[in-house]
Amino acid sequence: MTPHTTSQRLTWREPVALGQMHVMIFDDDFASRGALRLALKTAGVMFIHEANSGHTVSGIDVVISALRLQASTGLRLLKAIRTGLIKSIKPDVCFLFVSESVDPAVLAAAAQLDANGYLLKPVPATRLRDAIVRGRGKCATLDKTKYAAADAGCLH
Repeated sequence: MTPHTTSQRLTWREPVALGQMHVMIFDDDFASRGALRLALKTAGVMFIHEANSGHTVSGIDVVISALRLQASTGLRLLKAIRTGLIKSIKPDVCFLFVSESVDPAVLAAAAQLDANGYLLKPVPATRLRDAIVRGRGKCATLDKTKYAAADAGCLH
């Protein structure tokens, strides 16, 4: 098992084989979602969900999000998850960003919110698989106070 922490105590993240993981994709771009879906299938992930699919999914193991979303940003989404505002996704979920570019301010904000990874598009299946495995192994003390104070608005 892989350790992870909450703001109160150390707990353990249950190991899940890639083929059994539930992955949620947040990306407004149809082509990007398709490319991520294909990379995930190639990596062996069987349960792939898209945020705009209209159904609620519980038990999400990994969230993959674009930085820029139509109604918000990936940083605001991560902040809402980490602070518990989104009840259907556990605050300690493995969260990976995908983007076309690297912005130091965005990387710093993602680090403040304990993002588990940051990948540049296009994302080959092998890099995505490796990022999921590494991200699920990362530990951080979940601190809702720290997350609430974090600046998730650097993508105006």
